[in-house]
Amino acid sequence: MNYKRLFVMLSTCSMILLINLDATIVNMAIPNIARSLGESISIVQWLITGYFLTAGVFFIICGKLADIFNKKSIMLFGISCFLIASLGIFIYQNVWMIISLRMIQGIGFAAVLNLALMINAEIFPPEKRGFILGVSITTSGVGQAFGPIIAGNMLMYLNWHYLFLINIPLCLLALIGISVFYREALAANDSVKLTSRSVFTIKEYPSLLLVRGNFTLSWAVLFFCIPIYLQNYLMYSAFHSGAIIFTMTAIFGIVSIVVGYYLDIFGYKKLLVIAMLFGISAFFLIIIALISNHITIFLIGIGCFGFYSGIMIPTTVFVAMKLLPEQQRGLGMGLFFTISFLAAASGTFIASRFLNTGFSIGHMFEVILIALLLCFVVSIGLGLRRLLLGFTQNA
Repeated sequence: MNYKRLFVMLSTCSMILLINLDATIVNMAIPNIARSLGESISIVQWLITGYFLTAGVFFIICGKLADIFNKKSIMLFGISCFLIASLGIFIYQNVWMIISLRMIQGIGFAAVLNLALMINAEIFPPEKRGFILGVSITTSGVGQAFGPIIAGNMLMYLNWHYLFLINIPLCLLALIGISVFYREALAANDSVKLTSRSVFTIKEYPSLLLVRGNFTLSWAVLFFCIPIYLQNYLMYSAFHSGAIIFTMTAIFGIVSIVVGYYLDIFGYKKLLVIAMLFGISAFFLIIIALISNHITIFLIGIGCFGFYSGIMIPTTVFVAMKLLPEQQRGLGMGLFFTISFLAAASGTFIASRFLNTGFSIGHMFEVILIALLLCFVVSIGLGLRRLLLGFTQNA
């Protein structure tokens, strides 16, 4: 039984690795894609915005279908979407066809991320859930850490289309692993109504969504803007930009597994407060670095954001899993990720509008970060206060 668990977890983590690797690679490649296709950043950014919007819409749908039918079928459907769309992007040259295929990838992303975390939590005992989620999210940290480095190296020698071939072996590994080794722990629950509202009666849940949505908004803006700022404004190469971003993503990967371990011991409240302090510090330092044009302060700032991400992502997923009843977990986690990635899509779209106004990219980046800092302080303050005051007995 143990080897089956390991093969299932290897399969789910390979997909978590893939979708995070893919996200950071595409962000790094945006300037190259724009030049290659002869399109503006405002058009090419739809490779990211369309992806997030589609994922945001389908998280709830895929999560609820998993509640009604079974996780295995929806997971295999999501992997297949990602596989087919990746092959299509490698072949096509038309920007709108590529954007359409990215939206198909978004459907696969919605099915895969939600269910991969749920499956990993399901196949291990509850007392190990925090650690297992930490390991799962560390896999995403590895993808985000090495994505910029891989993209930077590949873009020096190959056309950007080849970046999407990385997805193929990981998709095939996951298809085989889930098909052969994963069995549903429970019979499909077809008695759950699609319109059930029990998720929305959990009083702490809206606060959790506010905290997570704000985090994902800031994450998306930084990951969209930093490669453009480094390559188009500071004139760094794709390789050197990837090395700088590695500072943030490597810290995220290391911190997330440590946080997963301590969640099982201490609960989530102290970790959320620590995450908020790192988040505020990150924004202040990045703003100061941009104004003073000081790269060392900039590196410290994005390093702090790496700590913020490494704490916030596993902690919010852990709290969501703990708040949601088993029979509503598909719908609840679907809503959780829907809010997250609609926020990400909004952040990417707004940032791209600012960066295409004709003003200095550096100055526009400063305006975006100051606005994000204000949003961060208000929404985290309101949402975190409710989370810390509520849910007291279960923390």
